[in-house]
Amino acid sequence: MLSEVTRKKLIMEARQLGGLAIPHLKLQVHQNGAKFPISRVYVEDEQLESNTYYTVIAIPENPKEWGIAVTYFDQLLGPTVFSAFPAAIWDENFNDACVQWFDNSNGPGLFPSIARNLYSLNFFFEIPSEWNRTGKEAVMISFVADTKPNFFLEDAISTEMSNLSEVMKHDGGLFKAFYEHDKEKAEDLPEINEKEQKIQEYLLQLQAFVKNIFTESRSSE
Repeated sequence: MLSEVTRKKLIMEARQLGGLAIPHLKLQVHQNGAKFPISRVYVEDEQLESNTYYTVIAIPENPKEWGIAVTYFDQLLGPTVFSAFPAAIWDENFNDACVQWFDNSNGPGLFPSIARNLYSLNFFFEIPSEWNRTGKEAVMISFVADTKPNFFLEDAISTEMSNLSEVMKHDGGLFKAFYEHDKEKAEDLPEINEKEQKIQEYLLQLQAFVKNIFTESRSSE
C-alpha cells in the first residue's frame, strides 16, 4: 500500500513537472465536468478497484506544434518578427502573438507568456549597435508551442536561450542583420545579408536543441 509520505512526494514531483494532482477521487465519480477516460480493462484486471480512493496525477506531454522565433524592435515599424522556424508556423496569429509578447516585456530576461492560444518562453535582451541612436538593438528569442512544456523542458529551453543570447551579444556586427530594408544602408547589403544568415543559423541551432531534448524525453517514457 502506498504510504502518505510517498503519495505526497509523487504529488510534489507532478507539480514540478508542470502537472497537477487531484486527490481523494473514487473511480466511479464522473460528474458533469471534464474527465480522463479510464479503460475498464484496468478494473477487470484488478489494477483499479471501484471502492478505492485515488489521487489522479496529470502531467503535460510534449507540445505537438512548436517553433522558434526572433523578434526585434524596428525603428519605423516597432516590434517585428525577424525570422521563425519552421516556416509553416509563421502565420498572422503567430506574428501577432510575438509582437504582443515583445510589447509586454519588462526589460532583459526570461518571461513565459500566453497569447492567442499559444504558450511561449521568451528571452528579451539587447545587443550593441552602431546604427541605432540608442546604441543597442532590442531583441527577443521565443519558443512558441500549442501546449505548455513541463518543468524540465522549460528549464532546459530557457537555459539554452540564455546561453544563445550571450553568444549573440558578443557576435560583432550582428546588429546589421536588422537593417535589410533600410535604403540608407544599401552599400552595406553584403554584410547585412551575412549577419542575417548568422541569425538564421542561431535559430536553427536552437531548433535542433529543442528537437533533441523532446526526442530524449519521449525515449525515456
